[in-house]
Amino acid sequence: MRGQDRFNIYCTPCHDHTGYGNGMIVRRGFRHPPSYHTDKIRQLSNGFIFDVITQGFGAMPDWPHRYRRATGGPSWPTCARCN
Repeated sequence: MRGQDRFNIYCTPCHDHTGYGNGMIVRRGFRHPPSYHTDKIRQLSNGFIFDVITQGFGAMPDWPHRYRRATGGPSWPTCARCN
């Protein structure tokens, strides 16, 4: 449940609740993130997703300073929710 709650707070603005990448940020003109429903994304390890959250990748900014302040840092349950 903790991973789902964090996903809803921190990920849905870009990735939306369904994971297709149609969040509010995208509707306001920012780059479209990849859908979680593609084979390429589904095959990513939780470790890779954790690194993307903490270090950033492509258009996704690094989140540690924002995420850590509110929650103590990215969690494996959040990464598992993405995968």
